[in-house]
Amino acid sequence: MEENKEGRKVLFLYPGKDAISLERFFTELRDEEETKEVNIDDSYSATNSKNSIPVQKDGNISNNKNGYLLILVDGTWPQAHGIISHSPSLFKFQQVMFDTPTTSIFHSIRREPAIHCTSTLETISRAIRIVNNGSGESSCNEAMYAADAMEDALRRMVEIQQQFALDFKTSDP
Repeated sequence: MEENKEGRKVLFLYPGKDAISLERFFTELRDEEETKEVNIDDSYSATNSKNSIPVQKDGNISNNKNGYLLILVDGTWPQAHGIISHSPSLFKFQQVMFDTPTTSIFHSIRREPAIHCTSTLETISRAIRIVNNGSGESSCNEAMYAADAMEDALRRMVEIQQQFALDFKTSDP
């Protein structure tokens, strides 16, 4: 797996033909790491494994320089496709995608190109939940709180836009 210059293994969130499930990737990673021995520093160690990553004693992936970097492209769908087509180096990284489709919070006011397409904020929130799933560590709780806050803010924005549209339709010119 490709690494950046800081030693982080890089994942590219892109649903291409070579993409693997992000959910399955982190579930299998945690399952593998549960069998590792505990070192003196309370992190798990993979003996004789160049590609091992530090995992905390509670099963959470360590937040040090040997962790993971998840790349996703932000922009409108046409902009994102343009960025990706002009950035072939992104495809040297392991492509990951979501296993299960979901409906966008925006769906009630705007249609994405396909039902499974979501906004960047929703994508980030979903990735946070997948990466931190199953960990009881306080930093994980903070990450889940951040994911909740992002989604709540987006839902509230949609509610306000729906109310504004309703008020506009019912108002006298």
